[in-house]
Amino acid sequence: MRWRSPHLNWRYAIGELVLITAGVMIALAANQWNNSRLERAEERASLQRLLADLETDGASIDTGLAILADKDLRLRRVQRVLMAPTFEPQSPAAFLEDVAASSNYGWNQHRPLRTTFDELVGSGRFDLIRNPELRAQISGYYALDDQTHERIRQRQTQYPNLTYELVPRA
Repeated sequence: MRWRSPHLNWRYAIGELVLITAGVMIALAANQWNNSRLERAEERASLQRLLADLETDGASIDTGLAILADKDLRLRRVQRVLMAPTFEPQSPAAFLEDVAASSNYGWNQHRPLRTTFDELVGSGRFDLIRNPELRAQISGYYALDDQTHERIRQRQTQYPNLTYELVPRA
C-alpha cells in the first residue's frame, strides 16, 4: 500500500478555487439576467393591460360625451318651453322626460377600470414600471378619479331615484 504525501499542490487548489468561484459568479449573473428579463416581460404585460384599460376608459368617456350632447339637446328644449310666452309644452310627458334626462348628470359619470392598477399596487409590484414619471402619471390618473367620485358621493341626493319614479327608464 502506498501513501500519498501530505504535500498540497497550491497551484491546483487555487485553480480549482478560481474555477468554482467563476462558475458561481456566472450562475449568479445568469440568474440575475433571467430575473431581470422576466421582470421586463412582466412590466410589458402590465403596461399592455393598463393601456387596454385606458382604451376602454376612452370608449366609455366617448359614450359619456354622447350622453352629455343628448342632455344638452334636451336642456335646450326645456329652455325653449320655459322661455316661451305661455307655458304650453307640446307633450307634457315628453317635457317631463326632457327635464329628468337633462338634469341627470352626476351619478352616472364614468369610472375607470382599476383592476390592473389595483392588482399592481395591492401586490406591491407597482415598481415593476421602471419609469418614475409614468408611475406618477398613472397614480395621478386614479387619484383624480378617487377625488372626483368622492365629491360626487358627498353631493349625492335622492334626486336620481325620484326622477326614475317619475320617468321610468325604457
